[in-house]
Order: sequence, then structure tokens, then C-alpha cells
Amino acid sequence: MVDFLKNPLVQYIPIRVSNSSEGFWQNPLYNDSEIFVYKDLEDLSATLSQLRLPQINPLPEDNLAIVALNFKAERIYYRFLTVKLIGQKKKDYYHIFSITNKYFPKRIRLLHFTLFTQAGEKLAWKNIKI
Repeated sequence: MVDFLKNPLVQYIPIRVSNSSEGFWQNPLYNDSEIFVYKDLEDLSATLSQLRLPQINPLPEDNLAIVALNFKAERIYYRFLTVKLIGQKKKDYYHIFSITNKYFPKRIRLLHFTLFTQAGEKLAWKNIKI
């Protein structure tokens, strides 16, 4: 499992997944795994409405909201501007959760988020300004 992490596991900071909502969902526009990351609840709410997903409660100030489509996150690791989300590829599934941003540098506003399966298959990635 750790081969695709590229560095020894002890060099990564594990980040807790705080679940908000998850379940089965269908949208013909999203057949592949996709990731959306939000700091602002207003932007998150607009995306959830557009995707016809349930709204969530407000987040603590130091958290980021993440919407994963066709993917269920199980573990998250952070190391120098890269956030690796490891989980299961799940067709017609959504997972909304939050993570703390206290480990991310305050001056750097661009982070690389990548979705991986347990076997190391890269499903999706996005560079996100936070």
C-alpha cells in the first residue's frame, strides 16, 4: 500500500477524516472519481445544490470541506504541499467530509490533492488554492 507514497510512512502526517455525509448518488456527468475542496461554506453549499447532494452543517473555522464523487476516503496523509486521500473507488457514490487545515503552511496557498485506491491507482488530482 505505501509504495505510491514515495517516502516512508513516518514522514507523512495522518489527517483525520470527519464524515459529514455519504451515500449512493447518480449523476451521468460524473462517471469518474472527482474531488472538490472548499474553505468557504457558501461555495460548498452552491456546489452541493448543483450536484443535488445534501447540505451539511457549518464547519469549524480551521477545517476544509471535501466532496469526493465516486470515491470513499478512508485515510489521508499530508507531506509538504501534497495531500493524499486513500480509499475505495465506488461508482455512483459521494462522500462529504472535512479535514483540519492546521498542518498546512499559512503562507502557501496552493496544495496538491490526489485520490488513490488502496492498491495505489491514481484516480483524480487537483491543485487547490486554500
